[in-house]
Amino acid sequence: MFGHVHTDIYKLVGSVEDSEDPIGVLQVCGAITTLLGNNPAYCVYELDKATMLPVSRKTYYFDMDSANETGVPDWKLMTDWTADFDLIDLSPASLKKHADKMVTDSAFSADFLNRSKRITDGSPTCSESCRKNTVCSARFIDPYSTA
Repeated sequence: MFGHVHTDIYKLVGSVEDSEDPIGVLQVCGAITTLLGNNPAYCVYELDKATMLPVSRKTYYFDMDSANETGVPDWKLMTDWTADFDLIDLSPASLKKHADKMVTDSAFSADFLNRSKRITDGSPTCSESCRKNTVCSARFIDPYSTA
């Protein structure tokens, strides 16, 4: 699990034999800072007691404009990953299905992008280029590459 990239994302890791076969997931949580104009966020992970693998991920945020007006941050749940993305778990196979769905479903891609940046007004739309970039960001890093 990683943090401080300012977006709430994941990256699939492919196997040596078949880079399209996911064997791992890098869970990347957003940051508390407001760099890039994103609302502050943190993630809470629930782990399976027997395997110590993540089974639940929830992202909480607060709206900076509202906090500046009231003087108090109001932390709210932004994303319950299994419920909001209809995932059975956070396994590599489940998140690969998620990434594959973003290829063909522009509304799904836009929702993921808004959630990853904690945009609550739904303002950005996700064009074909945006969808490709979003999917490429999530799909398959090659840890064995020397490039």
